[in-house]
Amino acid sequence: MLDLVVLPFFLYSFLVSALDILNYRRLILLSLCCLISRFKKLLLIFIFILVIGVILNELFFPVKFFMTSKRIGEIEIFIGFYKEIEKKIMEIMKNEKNII
Repeated sequence: MLDLVVLPFFLYSFLVSALDILNYRRLILLSLCCLISRFKKLLLIFIFILVIGVILNELFFPVKFFMTSKRIGEIEIFIGFYKEIEKKIMEIMKNEKNII
């Protein structure tokens, strides 16, 4: 049951993380969800993406200089949507713990 709820969250977080390399919290939370569910291979993929993202960010992409107000607005919308999904997943996880 939890896997069906977490899968869309994986896809959404992957897309948002690809757009916003600087926000590592999202990938860390995603890795924790991988540990909880049965998606062990996805855990390795997201850790790999996190490491590559950190390396690319530090070496090649000073993204801070290229941030426009439109881009910042888009990221804020994504973060707001992400926080809503995060709340719902936490509620579901609490309910699942109560059932067990």
